[in-house]
Amino acid sequence: FIPMPVLYGVFLYMGVASLNGVQFMDRLKLLLMPLKHQPDFIYLRHVPLRRVHLFTFLQVLCLALLWILKSTVAAIIFPVM
Repeated sequence: FIPMPVLYGVFLYMGVASLNGVQFMDRLKLLLMPLKHQPDFIYLRHVPLRRVHLFTFLQVLCLALLWILKSTVAAIIFPVM
């Protein structure tokens, strides 16, 4: 018998540990980071920072839209759309 809080903790740790190195999370951190402290990511050499922030905002908006759609009655028709 394994207590449920222990299982939740293990899965939470595994989820947070897997976020390291995910480009979306790196770009979310860039939103809050001053320009002089930003790491040298390869995509920042070729794309303007403003464009990266715009793309990140678009992805956050799509994620929020999916989350809202998932929590409504309309979620059952989502695979059909």
